[in-house]
Amino acid sequence: MKSILLLAGLAVAHAQSPAFDVVSIKLSPPDAGSAVSSRGGPGTRTPGVWTCQNMSLHNIVWIAFNLRSHQLVAPDWMNDPRFNITAKIPEGTTREQFYLMFQNMLAERFGLKVHHDRKEVQGYELTVAKNGPKFKESGPEPPKDAALPVPQPPSLGPDGFPVAIPGISGVSITTNRARGQWLRVKMERLVRDLDYQVGAPVVDATDLKGTYDLSLYWVPDSMRPDAGGPTIFGALQNQLGLKLESKKVMIPVVVVDHAAKVPTEN
Repeated sequence: MKSILLLAGLAVAHAQSPAFDVVSIKLSPPDAGSAVSSRGGPGTRTPGVWTCQNMSLHNIVWIAFNLRSHQLVAPDWMNDPRFNITAKIPEGTTREQFYLMFQNMLAERFGLKVHHDRKEVQGYELTVAKNGPKFKESGPEPPKDAALPVPQPPSLGPDGFPVAIPGISGVSITTNRARGQWLRVKMERLVRDLDYQVGAPVVDATDLKGTYDLSLYWVPDSMRPDAGGPTIFGALQNQLGLKLESKKVMIPVVVVDHAAKVPTEN
């Protein structure tokens, strides 16, 4: 009787596990080049479908577990081959459910097995500078029925830096200038984006717990030979009253124990 009940419980758990309605996985064609794209899912303009083009399994797993840079420990072969994936998402799916569906799909189609760990790496700690933060908490939230802002190609202001699009959070980078705008965000969102800009893990040590509107402009290090302007480090301190300090930091990681190079058939 115990065995029957156990099997029944496992069947119920499996049936309740979030899953995409339909998933198509194909190898990218040999002439796909280096361009990579990922779009759609809950919270976007196409919540019912997620697609990627020419994406490695390494990046696909990285998205599925909603990781920041340096948080995935995986074998080198997972950077190649590359795949085109289309996943149809059940109506009403939350972002959290979407990630679970993603992870379940990878376990089913690629036999993915992982474990969670922590490791010490060289990175940065984000702290409040001597004179305190130069920004305030966000105002009231806009009405729930307010129209979504329409994304537009970045334009340049008189200073040569991209112009922030009203109502939209994100980082715009042109030939040699960058501007970031973060609306109604926690510090966690800022440090997540700073990971990419400094090329190393960033941990939040500001002790700022509110929700903020932030704006920042700088010249990326890779573009500095072509243009003057503030570094990301100087911009953070002068424009936001924050400081990045280089030090060893502990970060959570996802370690890939097993994955198949070829997924099961559609």
